[in-house]
Amino acid sequence: MSEAKIAIITERAELESAPQRDEQMRLLREAAGGAALNDSQFKLLVEIARRTGLDILRKQIYGVAYGGKMTVIVGIDGLRAIARRNGLAGISDAVFTHTAEDKEERWPLTATVTVKRAGPSGIEEYTSTARWKEFAAYRNSQPDGQWKLRPHVMLAKCAEAQALRKGFAESLSGLYADTEVGRDAAPARVQQSEPRSIADVVGPKTETADAEVVEYDGPPDGEGFYPEE
Repeated sequence: MSEAKIAIITERAELESAPQRDEQMRLLREAAGGAALNDSQFKLLVEIARRTGLDILRKQIYGVAYGGKMTVIVGIDGLRAIARRNGLAGISDAVFTHTAEDKEERWPLTATVTVKRAGPSGIEEYTSTARWKEFAAYRNSQPDGQWKLRPHVMLAKCAEAQALRKGFAESLSGLYADTEVGRDAAPARVQQSEPRSIADVVGPKTETADAEVVEYDGPPDGEGFYPEE
């Protein structure tokens, strides 16, 4: 086959595949954060996803634009996977505190989680405490969504994400769990900044069990104890 015919076939194939590429890019951008992200933010998010091995289309990672800046949001399993590739040696169960009025311990005030990392001198421990008032989402003066259905799980994930970032700052700096995103779409009580470049990490994704699941639908509206907003 002549070079001219090869060039024509190649050009035709590229033209035919262009709409498919455009559709894939549209879906990718929509999953990444939609029109809220500008071009530079979208490109940065794609690069971070490539380096961390997380899938944008599966919503393992996406961006939230707020105040002209972007916060990179990652599912808790994504944070665990990155940490495991970098020496994660264990995650403790969450330890909760409750107010004296909350006799049935339905609403946690704080959750504390410790993560362990294999360091050059042995196992290192990093502990972090998340507080209800700093993260819980409210609507009409009541906990909203999963914060009402699974308050312990949600707060435990916040504490775990903080502990993971503390122990694996070089890999997780600038990445936030979805439970940490506050009511104004910015990380709750966290100084927001543009995500930093993170080191290449490799290895299979490893799933771990969530913290203790407390199934509770909450008391009827207007009844029972709720933490103060």
